[in-house]
Amino acid sequence: MLRKVRLVAAIVLVCAFVLPLSECSRRESHSPPTPKSISQRLFPQTNAEFSYQYAYGFVGFSAPGAVTVLAFIWPLVFVLSVRRRFGPKLQWFLRVLEVLLCAGTIYWLDVLTLRGFGARWLYGAYVGVIAVAIFALVGVALWFGRAKGVAERAT
Repeated sequence: MLRKVRLVAAIVLVCAFVLPLSECSRRESHSPPTPKSISQRLFPQTNAEFSYQYAYGFVGFSAPGAVTVLAFIWPLVFVLSVRRRFGPKLQWFLRVLEVLLCAGTIYWLDVLTLRGFGARWLYGAYVGVIAVAIFALVGVALWFGRAKGVAERAT
């Protein structure tokens, strides 16, 4: 069951790739808010007052574009390749790498939101961070669950 939770978290992170990550004000003073449709609220577009950041907007043939794709895709690759049996040393390496990649993905999401430039996080950033956190926590739970099972079988 925990493997299914990890799969769902990986899929949710891939879906967060097309969700709005943050909004940044373009002006000091704002005009009164205009009514927005549901589609404009869910997927806002850059206008005269606000600039919106989406992860897919950073993709290109450059290092930041490759890191962006990697940050959103790697959990799905890990989940799909976990069925293979690896040696114990490689399993430890992959587990540590997974935790480091989770931390890197959360950091990269923070970079993409342009929070350092005064941007405000939108629901896409929260969805991405929560999905990575769930993926990491379930991975650690599986890690210790396997270690406990091996110790019980040894006795």
